[in-house]
Amino acid sequence: MAKIGKYGVLNVVLHPHPLGAYRRMFDLAAAEVRSVQYYGDRFARISPISETRNGVFTGRLATWSEIDPNSNLIEKQTLNEILLSDSDLSIPDGIGFNARVFSFGFRVADHRLYVEIRNDENQNISIRQARVAFLRIFELARDAAVEELDIFVVSATNALERVLATPSLRQIEMRVDLPNPDILTGVAANLIDFLHEQHAKRLNVGLTKKAGEDSLVLSNGMRELAEVANENGFTRAVGRDDTGKTVHRSTRDYPFEIETYLENAESRAAATRRIAEDSSNV
Repeated sequence: MAKIGKYGVLNVVLHPHPLGAYRRMFDLAAAEVRSVQYYGDRFARISPISETRNGVFTGRLATWSEIDPNSNLIEKQTLNEILLSDSDLSIPDGIGFNARVFSFGFRVADHRLYVEIRNDENQNISIRQARVAFLRIFELARDAAVEELDIFVVSATNALERVLATPSLRQIEMRVDLPNPDILTGVAANLIDFLHEQHAKRLNVGLTKKAGEDSLVLSNGMRELAEVANENGFTRAVGRDDTGKTVHRSTRDYPFEIETYLENAESRAAATRRIAEDSSNV
């Protein structure tokens, strides 16, 4: 019976990034970073990556929970607490608990990272949590030549329109970080030049509706800037519905997701590679 795989997408940005910089970062991370704590008691690391084929390499993101040896145990029937060190339990070194493993594929041409967010065991990780895990891993494996490193959750195709359709739009905020110069539109190219001239890495733009107007109206230029923010930051809005209730929307609330059927004969790694190699996916 076919299973459904689910993927989220991250935009990985390095400055500068000479040829091979992305692969080198993954290789260093796999070899040197044993674990990072990314969410509560959850830890993560990545596997060694595959060869690059058709512009894509793949790997696995492993996550698990750690047990604090100084913590207490609880006897669930009586609710009595016992020090772990006083119990008969012995935790071997190098063992993680509640393990979950997710495949990923990286497309070099546009530095897109496709991450399995629901695996074939119906275990889940949110794309936001995956972003934090990868970012913390890469920060520890960061090459000294890399001046800037960031990872952004790629928003759904209609995310910006949903945000801009906020009723009675009263406020809008855009945050745009330095885009990767590999993928340039006119606005992105101009923004890179603008930020470099200011010795800046980020642009924050905010608009507030003036009194007497029904709603903010964005110019074409502001919309184009918001489109750049869709992959290199975020856009969020505040409005009011017909009842006067405040409405908050952000492109972060609508991540891009891909679902695909995994046939019985197809491995998770093969499915992930197929997703990443398909240039129509973002």
